[in-house]
Amino acid sequence: AHFTFDELKGNKLPDSLHPAPPPAPPQPKVTADTKDKTPAQKKKDAKAPPPGPEAILKGENKLVPGKLGNAIQFTGDDAVDTPLGNFQRHDPFSISLWLQTPDEKERAVVLHRSHAWTDAASRGYELLIEEGRIKWSLIHFWPGNAISIRTQSKVPLNEWTQVIVTNDGSSRASGLKIYVNGKLAPVDIIKDHLTKNITGGGHDNISLGERMRDRGFKNGLVDDLRIFNRDLSLPLDAKLAPLLAELKTARAEVTALADAQKEIMVMQELPQPKKAYILERGEYDKRAEEVGPVTPAFLSPFPKNAPKNRLGYAQWLTAPDHPLTARVTVNRLWQSLFGRGLVKTAEDFGSQGERPLYPELLDHLALKFIQSGWNVKALIQEIVSSRVYLQRSIADAKTMADDPENQWLARGPHFRLPAEMIRDNALAASGLLKLTMGGAPVYPYEMTEAFKPMGPSAGDAVYRRSLYTNWRRTSPPPAMVAFDAPRRAVCISKRERTDSPLQALILLNGVQYVEAARVLGEKLHLEAKGNLPQMIEQAFLRCLSRKPDAKEIQICTQLYQEQLTHFKAHPREAEELLKTGNAKRDAAIPLPEAAAAAVLAQALLNHDACVVKR
Repeated sequence: AHFTFDELKGNKLPDSLHPAPPPAPPQPKVTADTKDKTPAQKKKDAKAPPPGPEAILKGENKLVPGKLGNAIQFTGDDAVDTPLGNFQRHDPFSISLWLQTPDEKERAVVLHRSHAWTDAASRGYELLIEEGRIKWSLIHFWPGNAISIRTQSKVPLNEWTQVIVTNDGSSRASGLKIYVNGKLAPVDIIKDHLTKNITGGGHDNISLGERMRDRGFKNGLVDDLRIFNRDLSLPLDAKLAPLLAELKTARAEVTALADAQKEIMVMQELPQPKKAYILERGEYDKRAEEVGPVTPAFLSPFPKNAPKNRLGYAQWLTAPDHPLTARVTVNRLWQSLFGRGLVKTAEDFGSQGERPLYPELLDHLALKFIQSGWNVKALIQEIVSSRVYLQRSIADAKTMADDPENQWLARGPHFRLPAEMIRDNALAASGLLKLTMGGAPVYPYEMTEAFKPMGPSAGDAVYRRSLYTNWRRTSPPPAMVAFDAPRRAVCISKRERTDSPLQALILLNGVQYVEAARVLGEKLHLEAKGNLPQMIEQAFLRCLSRKPDAKEIQICTQLYQEQLTHFKAHPREAEELLKTGNAKRDAAIPLPEAAAAAVLAQALLNHDACVVKR
């Protein structure tokens, strides 16, 4: 494609060359103008391609006299969007343009095919002016997964300079080239590690002069933009063409195989650590003295042979003589089991936090934790098998009044279960919970109501533990949020614990919970063979881990009979209830009996003892 910028019609810059011949040329209309043309002229008109794609001129950018006609002068805040450029890393392609910069740019985006700078890790490709030099990059995730080169010489100021950049499709820095005024420019390799795709960032075509959260090409000029779907550094040779096509196909297969592999994020140290400074009043541009990586002097000394980086920091944190790591971890586990830590302010062990209730107990457990080799399971087993944990959670009125927060540890824990445990408990009671370990994240039913709706996972994946629920930082599962599961935008050390009507509505009407009650009701009916007292006893054992007393049996019997009568009179309501969820209904159980058993199971899954730890 060739954008000359000579015309401007409705803020559109037409392309003077069509990127590919049309599939079926339209027949010319016979008019007064065409009647007098020769057959050769008519044949030529019939083969002429239709007008090509158009670039869009936005904002305050303007057309000014350029190198070969008109050029675009950029504001730095407004882009020119083209309809082309969605190349993959194995595609050979080239881009040519004339540019002029009025000053030496520390950083300026000349053109790019990406969504944003740091927000999207620059995925795509980009042509920048950086420290006055031309920089050409293909990027999957900057800075770890990219190839990038930069010219050694700076761009002349206030002069028209022709720049041609090429990519040979090899995914190597050696396959990138920059030509300045027709000559191959000497370059420095900035990055040479591209192993994944450069597409999928959310912006598919080339834009000029501006990028979100980046520095635009302010007051810079661009003229005569040309985009080629081949590497201009290679000669046009008929014998070479089939070999290049075969090479491109092979590279496409290799990149497709690499792109299909799962990856995880890792950290890598810089060759030279960045300098750090004390900032006066926290202002980034007011630097005071330089500081280095040093741990607080009042804590244990830094290991002598440890490197001054994150590895050394990890070794220091987990050293047996470190006074904080084991104590903080023990306190966090105690908090998860008792609802309150030995140090109430789990997020602050410093001077602004509360002192531990029982320092000797905290020290004892921390020491055993270290000596066991940081064995979390052993620590949890010791706590849950202790007499203090196994106490009754109900105390007399005076004790409750004198010690509402259980600081005396005179009773067992008593608090509402976390969101994940409530869901997993309902699935486990019904027999739906899948304990498969590992694998990809899954989507539960409630994701259809999320900020960005997504359908539930297929098959039994929807019944996996809540640990594997797909979690978007900006769109968490609504049912989890209702039960105080934190959003992932920031880290927290202690969850809030609230009670709201929305929680009761989710337990009563949420698809996951209604389905669990339905399946549990069918299991109870089949196991007890319709014997109501046995159904009630099994329901209590499954949901509350105890047998019912006489009053509870009476209440449950009355509930079941009322619901059975209702569903016999309203079979369509029973049918609708039993359609909830993906699990298939057992057709051997009559509709009214299955629906009544589901309501009985639902009542127990909503019982206080099923969602509150005692």
